[in-house]
Amino acid sequence: MPPTSNGDIVLYRSDQIVLFYGSNSWAYTRLGKMDLSENEVVRLLSNGDVSIRLTL
Repeated sequence: MPPTSNGDIVLYRSDQIVLFYGSNSWAYTRLGKMDLSENEVVRLLSNGDVSIRLTL
């Protein structure tokens, strides 16, 4: 598994979902990816409380 990058949605410790707006060298289980630019992801996630709905 490659390192994480902007927009990655990953599973952490098998019970937490993490949304990345940068890169990280640790390997996670990738669940998906947001189709947004780095600026859009930062703007979306950096304004306090955020609610996210995941659908299949």
